[in-house]
Amino acid sequence: MTDRRTFAKNALRTLFAVGALAAVAGSTGCTRWTIVRQAAPSPLNAASKFVLEPMHWENTSVGGKPEAQYFADKEPAQQQSYATDKVEATGLFVTNLKSHAGSVQWTTADPQAFIVRPIVEHWEPGFYAVVARQNARMDLRLQILTPQGQVVDEITVWSTAQATVTSPSSGQRMRMCGEDLGGVVGNYLSSRLGGG
Repeated sequence: MTDRRTFAKNALRTLFAVGALAAVAGSTGCTRWTIVRQAAPSPLNAASKFVLEPMHWENTSVGGKPEAQYFADKEPAQQQSYATDKVEATGLFVTNLKSHAGSVQWTTADPQAFIVRPIVEHWEPGFYAVVARQNARMDLRLQILTPQGQVVDEITVWSTAQATVTSPSSGQRMRMCGEDLGGVVGNYLSSRLGGG
């Protein structure tokens, strides 16, 4: 009986410590991006205008393989479902990015606008089964380019989505990751323009 009580006390202490660390991490303003390069001084300011490109999937690896190789043996319905998932994830990414980007000025036709280019480098769809699961993960590289195409800023960011009974499909998890990454990128842009 003593061993069970000791185990229970230790388990509670561990849970409390983990919870406290999570609270601290959440309250310290931790960023979710890694800076690859960042222009200094920054040419970006509150008057800057931006063109947002759709998510680039051209060189994405899926499950550790080139996308074409990963889907070579999949049924046409699976390939179509994946294509639809990418479109929907991109839509959620854009919506959440713009809602988190504060006062960023978006345009579609200004030749002097900076270009925001999100590139999906890796997609791990994960899986869910009753007895086993693997969470999904999306790795994104974001570039901000001058109108002439020179990289001003570049960051990497990632998102995971748990594979659970409420998110058993890879499409659901892709949409969750896309939406999450949009918020992170929006926060980054806002911070670069002095918004936080």
